[in-house]
Amino acid sequence: MPHALLVDDDSDAAETMAMLIANEGFTVATAGTLRDARRQMALQEPDLLLLDLMLPDGSGMDLFREAKALTN
Repeated sequence: MPHALLVDDDSDAAETMAMLIANEGFTVATAGTLRDARRQMALQEPDLLLLDLMLPDGSGMDLFREAKALTN
């Protein structure tokens, strides 16, 4: 089953989007910070990564750049 990681510090928006993504057949992990997202990525590499650009501990683009370095 494909896996999605949703990174958003707005918990209500993240919950709603996670339900929509799950309805499309994905398993979904959520994170509210870059730190949490990095942990989630270490646990399971996502097939789909959805990022909020403005997070409490930095820009979502930082994680996007890091994700590009992943093997898959």
